[in-house]
Amino acid sequence: VGLPAMSLFTAVEPLFAKVAAVPLDEDPAKWSSQILQELYRQVPEASEYNPQILMLREDHEQGFALGVVVISGQTDSALSMASSDSPTSKRALIPVVIKNNELSPLDIIITADKKMYPLNGSRLREALFRPNTFDMMTDDQGDQSLYSLFYPPGRSSNSPGAGFAGGGGGGEGGAGYVMGPGMKSASAMGSIMLEVLPTLSQVDLDALGEKVASLGLSDLLRTNRAFLSVMQKIAAYDGYLLDDADVGTIEGKIASQVSADVAQFGHTSRLGYWVKTASRGFYAAPGIEQISRGDLLKIAGEEVASKVDGEGTVTVSEPIMDAAPLNTSADRWEVVEKPGVYRVRDINGTELTGWVLPGLIDFDGTKLPMAAFTNGAAAAVQSDIVGSKISDGSLNLPSAAPQGSGLFYVTGANTISATVPFKIVGTEAAMDGSNVFHVVSMTGTPHAIRMVEGLKAMVPGDAEVMMPASAKFLPFNKEAPVPLLDNLDAVKTSSYAQPYIAIRHGGDIVDLTFHELPVLAACTNKQASLDDAVFTLCAAGMNPQQAHGLIKHAERTMRTEYAVGVRDVQSQASRLGESSKAASDLMAEVRLLRRDMLKEAAILPDIQTVDSVLSLNYINPENIRLYVGKLPYLDRALNTVCELTLFSRLGMSEVPESASARAGRALDEVIQGLKGLAMRSNDGSAVA
Repeated sequence: VGLPAMSLFTAVEPLFAKVAAVPLDEDPAKWSSQILQELYRQVPEASEYNPQILMLREDHEQGFALGVVVISGQTDSALSMASSDSPTSKRALIPVVIKNNELSPLDIIITADKKMYPLNGSRLREALFRPNTFDMMTDDQGDQSLYSLFYPPGRSSNSPGAGFAGGGGGGEGGAGYVMGPGMKSASAMGSIMLEVLPTLSQVDLDALGEKVASLGLSDLLRTNRAFLSVMQKIAAYDGYLLDDADVGTIEGKIASQVSADVAQFGHTSRLGYWVKTASRGFYAAPGIEQISRGDLLKIAGEEVASKVDGEGTVTVSEPIMDAAPLNTSADRWEVVEKPGVYRVRDINGTELTGWVLPGLIDFDGTKLPMAAFTNGAAAAVQSDIVGSKISDGSLNLPSAAPQGSGLFYVTGANTISATVPFKIVGTEAAMDGSNVFHVVSMTGTPHAIRMVEGLKAMVPGDAEVMMPASAKFLPFNKEAPVPLLDNLDAVKTSSYAQPYIAIRHGGDIVDLTFHELPVLAACTNKQASLDDAVFTLCAAGMNPQQAHGLIKHAERTMRTEYAVGVRDVQSQASRLGESSKAASDLMAEVRLLRRDMLKEAAILPDIQTVDSVLSLNYINPENIRLYVGKLPYLDRALNTVCELTLFSRLGMSEVPESASARAGRALDEVIQGLKGLAMRSNDGSAVA
């Protein structure tokens, strides 16, 4: 598009209210205290960091001064803090601009890497304390003094016409320094508007055109090349028209994103190959779908396809990652009489796994009707413990240096002998080189235990007890005491307080009865084939081997078996309700992020900032992930907007100070909001 040669900007100041400055005393000696008072008023958090003022230029007759507020967690002087090269020194600068005895707003912070952001409490904390983010000024190019920070983009202290007042600068028509190296080109950084355009409707685009005309911004389309460039990209795109046919149902969207937890593959002469799938989180009565063997190979792999060819039906399922171990009545629950690793339950029905040592031996050699349990976190010593054995565990029983509370145990070929618990109150080295432990038993009786080489078992005695030197010490120092169930009836009661499925198998039919599993019960036939019953049990959280084993055990014993601790599924209706609420909440949050900054975008001289600021009005749930992904892009645009704000105060009058300040605040608010959504999305609490 050919454009006539003219000034980069038209007069747009009337579109924006003048930024309020703070009048200062005519006596410059009072300026420092007034500046600090204004800083504490605007950002109360600054008072925690011992801010100090460093003036760079002053002209008291003109009521002019330029300086910085240096903020650091250290107690060095302002001058040493400003010049230190220490990489561990965390500090930030707040520009101070005084013109005509008026203090411009203290609303910009310069971080150690020369980036500018709106000044607020959170940005101040980031600048001072975020590790590995703000190293002090380390650019190798250009003047490293603080003065160089305040030259407008494209100028340097050596360039013609450099100065803090307006005018001068290289470039034709003033455009050279405005579009200098301080500004990034959109082509190098990408474009948010180009990427979000497919998510905008024609209604959005028409509204944009109407607003440009109503605000009288049409001239800026011809005079501001950055604004024109972005608007041309938007105008070249045809938005979609909102129509009911274009909006997929929530059911379809969820179903397309929900993966199957349970799948069953089979082959019959009538149907050929088939598959049946279900998702525990979006459950409905499963139906059979015919597939080719090629599809079977693609979906399930060679191993499952071979099993289908050989066995007829194969079920696979994903485990429930946070589920406790499932219990079934096919497990043998009994009063523990042999040492090993067992599943046990506390009096609240909570299942624990650990070592059980029955038949503890008293120091007089008597084998007591007493058992000990430990798993490193919980411990119990009581007359009986009911458990379901997992393994003998003799080789894996932990041990530690004798100290505090615990017991000694000796491992044999197929057994473990353990003493009653005691507390060690002292140790000594005997004349023969053996160790002697002075202990107090659970009944408060003192004993001495001598560790003797060559012994195979404990030898009781009146004065002291002889213990094999090979005996190991099982500590009870950190374990919390937990009373365990000690009879079978109590175990059964605690089991059935949880959800369970009762299973009976006679003939060709498996009878299923559901307890506290309403959704699964509503979606399942109570009388099912073996394959359908396995599928249902897997949907409740079992694995195929457990399900097959339990059903076959019910068939062999001709009695009812129980799958205890299974979980109910989530129905499609309840999931849709939750998704609708989550979507509604997200819509509300996303709407709060939108900012209409058309006027501000129209006067910005940099393509990236125009692109970023203009895009803030088009954030929606469909493109929110795109904006989160573009956070670095938005961050760079924010830095440029803050530069423009500062430079407009230093004499670059082409950009209204109030416009760039408003754009900077809006960008920062949106960036902080997007970061919050991104953090929620990472921990699984948000959907976009």
